[in-house]
Amino acid sequence: MNQHNDFQSAPGRAEPLGSGRALRLQAYGGTESLKVDWLSAPEPGPDQVLVQVKAAGVNGIDWKIREGYVRDKFKLSLPATLGIEMAGVVLRTGSTSKA
Repeated sequence: MNQHNDFQSAPGRAEPLGSGRALRLQAYGGTESLKVDWLSAPEPGPDQVLVQVKAAGVNGIDWKIREGYVRDKFKLSLPATLGIEMAGVVLRTGSTSKA
């Protein structure tokens, strides 16, 4: 099994992290509206953590958002990364994060 090393860096928090992959919604529609994009690693905000995702899940609301069925309730700036169900390793914490 080949595993990709997104957001990997040498030990130590001072070194900037590399880029990582994100499955992003480019426009409302079917699965063809999703595309893998390469993004720079974000710095976590004060109450946030940066996680290297090892496994991700799809919730029923994700495909409804993707199709545009709930666009009035969940307004998105496209392209957008959907979903919050994941497991991984915390790489960095924000200044006031308790993770």
